[in-house]
Amino acid sequence: MDLTHNIKNLIFLRGLNIYRNGGDFNLTMETNFINSSFYSLRLSTSGSTTITAYYFSRLTFDQTAIQSTQLNYCDSGYITALSSTYASLALTLIYHNPANFFVGITSFYFSGTIAMDFYYQEATTSCTGAMTFSSLQFGYWNFRVRSCTAPYNYFYQVDSKCYDVCPYYTYGTGGLCVACSTNCYTCSGTLATNCLSCNAAGDFRTLSSGSCVCLTGYYDASTRVCSACLATCATCSTGTGCLTCDASKNRTLVSGQCVCMSGYIDSAGSCLPCSNFKTGCTACTSTTTCTTCNAAGNFVLSSGSCVCQSGFYSSGTSCLACTTITGCSVCTSGTTCTTCNSADQFSLSGSVCACNTGYYLTGTTCTACSMTGCTACSGVSTCTACNTTKFFVLSSGSCSCQTGYYLSGSTCVLCSSTITGCSLCTVGTACTTCNTAGNFVLSSGSCTCAPGYYTSGSSCLACSAAMTGCTSCTSNTVCTACQSPLIVNGSSKCSCNSGYYQSGTACIACSQAIVGCVTCSSNTTCTSCLTTSNFQLSGSTCSCLPGYYLSGSSCLICSAGCSVCTSGTSCTTCNNALHYTSSGGGCVCASGYTLSAGLCQSCSSLIPGCSTCSSSTTCTACISVPYMSLSGVSCVCDIGYVWVGATQTCDLCMSCCAFG
Repeated sequence: MDLTHNIKNLIFLRGLNIYRNGGDFNLTMETNFINSSFYSLRLSTSGSTTITAYYFSRLTFDQTAIQSTQLNYCDSGYITALSSTYASLALTLIYHNPANFFVGITSFYFSGTIAMDFYYQEATTSCTGAMTFSSLQFGYWNFRVRSCTAPYNYFYQVDSKCYDVCPYYTYGTGGLCVACSTNCYTCSGTLATNCLSCNAAGDFRTLSSGSCVCLTGYYDASTRVCSACLATCATCSTGTGCLTCDASKNRTLVSGQCVCMSGYIDSAGSCLPCSNFKTGCTACTSTTTCTTCNAAGNFVLSSGSCVCQSGFYSSGTSCLACTTITGCSVCTSGTTCTTCNSADQFSLSGSVCACNTGYYLTGTTCTACSMTGCTACSGVSTCTACNTTKFFVLSSGSCSCQTGYYLSGSTCVLCSSTITGCSLCTVGTACTTCNTAGNFVLSSGSCTCAPGYYTSGSSCLACSAAMTGCTSCTSNTVCTACQSPLIVNGSSKCSCNSGYYQSGTACIACSQAIVGCVTCSSNTTCTSCLTTSNFQLSGSTCSCLPGYYLSGSSCLICSAGCSVCTSGTSCTTCNNALHYTSSGGGCVCASGYTLSAGLCQSCSSLIPGCSTCSSSTTCTACISVPYMSLSGVSCVCDIGYVWVGATQTCDLCMSCCAFG
């Protein structure tokens, strides 16, 4: 046998002696050619089945030789069914004649408790039966003779059928369907240029000058079906590289490959704009990494993504200028500013921009407040705040100088800087109020130091601070008046007046240190005493004059008649010259005297002829002269006698007067 031919060797079971060992019945038959002279037959079963005898028939034929004339044909093979599916054992043949057809079992597997019960009907080429099985296999052989009649005049040896129009890829000639050139779908001959149509849907070819060439996007791989180019290619000659690229798909040729154009990235086989994945991106290396951003669209690169550059905010796929918010340089939306244009004098106020202090909005521009001294304004002529550091205050929408300042050009100048001591002025030469707290007083539009103060630079200093006790001065060294008891001395300074002595910076009255002292050189040395108060100098101190005693700081007169006493009730020496004499610590009039009109007067001067008396009107004894005698409280001369005071005698009346 020529084993280069299609040699078939079919085995059919004719008889069998088999019994079960306790399991299921099963048998499998297989045959293979060993060489051109021998073949092998193999029967197999499981350990549950024992075969003691079997009988088979075989059919060996050369299908190639039988069908070489293209007049005779054989159909053969095996059919298998599983799980009692009898329908799987049915055959569909091109032509079938029961006389030229036979079938036989080649393998089975079924339960040992079931009787074999099936029947293959050759007339219908189908099998029926009552048994259940795990598997059944049959071999079959069918012989037929070619017989093509009109209108089916063409025989196709591939499927052994007759056609009125030959199948695709063949054409009719000499009663046969003959194969076209490999690439033709329909043709008029066997040449590659004899194509009449091409199979675009299945072979991906199109007709071009009688030949079927590969469609765009496919290449000829020496097979009927064109192979697809790489998905990225427009055209190619191999499956690994491209010849051209489809620009409409955003691809360009680089080293035989169609890569995505700049600004595009491959995503699931398609070149999609980088901006689809990263807003504002014009070049990227992946769907998550941008390398270049749309600068014209005001995007900038940031950590592989595109963000709006400073001064712009994201709105959908665009960067819009923050200028929709007046003065805004950085914002997060069209209504929320985060940074304002400080160079144009804007600053953030909430989520918008407002003009800096000292500027007001004119259209979209911040204009500097131009009113003198104005630091904040709402318009060209309305000030809302003034420059207090420059001494301006707000007044009815404008700025004026604070109290104590005057306007000089555009500057508030301190009144006291041009007029010493001035606290209010209208100009730099006319003061209206002086700084009384600084001891200045107004004088003809200027300020001078108040009495008791002198000018020292821009200040009025107290004379008394420079010179103790000075109440008026022209400088810190020349005093013109002093506070009593001080007086201006020859050095134009203040020194203590007479009756005072210097004690530190104070003048102390001599009388405070030394009782009765009028002038002194110290608190222990008196130089004169207050004589009008009955003091007299005694060494370096003052003592009371004789007849006086010290009571506190006064010299009081001793009691009447006392010339020396220690108190008003203790006399140590009585005034004998005034006819006083000591009596019980006091002084009384001496005998022959009585107190009258504050003086000790002789009784005889008060009561004629009286030598002792108890008062100025009561005599207690008369002088011892002739013709004198006490009569009641008076002294009388005897009758005929008269008292003669000049002689202190009672003279006879004849000697001094005539009798009537």
